[in-house]
Amino acid sequence: MKREPAVLLAEDEALIAMDLSARLKNAGCGRVQVVATGEEALAWAGRERFDVIIMDNHLAGSMDGVETAVRLRAAGAVPFVFITGYPKEEICGERTPSLAPFICLEKPVDFNQLLAAIEALLS
Repeated sequence: MKREPAVLLAEDEALIAMDLSARLKNAGCGRVQVVATGEEALAWAGRERFDVIIMDNHLAGSMDGVETAVRLRAAGAVPFVFITGYPKEEICGERTPSLAPFICLEKPVDFNQLLAAIEALLS
């Protein structure tokens, strides 16, 4: 990566979160904060600045990823990379137009595509 972005990773599947976090750090991300719920994402984004948010659609807790992203955007949050196990058209369609800029990737996430998405959003 050209710079060391701070990343908020909202993913409730622990193995996926641990894998992505380690790989993002190895790829040059300066800081990766992992959360499992929308509520945790809102709390962390309220305390610290992030350059990009990687958001799974299905999260533990009472909010899904899109609802969490809408609340983060209202607070002036940063670009999103949505990751989903569902067809991306179902998630990144009519519920997300107010969230631009964002990129939507389907699971299993190709790590090189994820890095390319982050670079595109940060450029």
